[in-house]
Amino acid sequence: MTQIAGTPAVQDYRTILQREWASVTRLLAGLTGEKWNQATRCAGWSILDLGRHVVWGVSMEADVLRRARTGEREPADGTTMTTDSRPHEVLEALHVASGDLDAEMQRLGPDDGNRTCPMPYGEIPLSLALEVFVYEAGIHASDFAHAVGVDRPLADDVVPPTALVTTQFLPVFASGSTSSPAVGTSFSLKGGSISLDGQWSADGLVMGDAAEAPSVTVAGDDSAVLLFAAGRLTADDERLTVEGSSDLARDFKVYVPGP
Repeated sequence: MTQIAGTPAVQDYRTILQREWASVTRLLAGLTGEKWNQATRCAGWSILDLGRHVVWGVSMEADVLRRARTGEREPADGTTMTTDSRPHEVLEALHVASGDLDAEMQRLGPDDGNRTCPMPYGEIPLSLALEVFVYEAGIHASDFAHAVGVDRPLADDVVPPTALVTTQFLPVFASGSTSSPAVGTSFSLKGGSISLDGQWSADGLVMGDAAEAPSVTVAGDDSAVLLFAAGRLTADDERLTVEGSSDLARDFKVYVPGP
């Protein structure tokens, strides 16, 4: 079974998002010159490219909450940074976007739990939207740190939302792959407090109960397992152990591309 420890209370999400995005803005504020052009583990993206991306993402999240609060149903959108935008412009835009997101988080009240959020890909419950926001913040904070040579595992309070979002979206990512393993192929991603289990059926990837003998088990601490699922660590990383099909572990992100 896909097992995930309890997620944070709604009131805690704001604190998590403040911390994660503050760590990113501090890191970016300390970069000079060519350091902005250093590669990240997001294929083909420099730190500056990733910075432009997260400006759109964070501003989109603020717009999601604003639209949910005001009852607007059109899909949310974010601030697009052009490819010629400079580092100081990206940093300033991220300051604004994270401030807007925090202001909208602060407006959430006890009766907002049943609201739906108009994400660009469709409406989802507020509870899931907040978990997506934490997923994005935690993964990207780790991405930026890695780009400057710092190991930043996912924080303990980031792990449960990230595990839940991963479980929800792995089948969606798998549906976008141009190839799939044989029907019945299964995997188990086992962390210290989480276990994410999936199996390919004739209709695609299905998450749920663990197979009696998974085709492959990838194990490690919670952060390492989730970073593997997100394509940030490869199967031969020293933080992971692989039992079963090493080929399936190696090609996991071929079959489950993104994010």
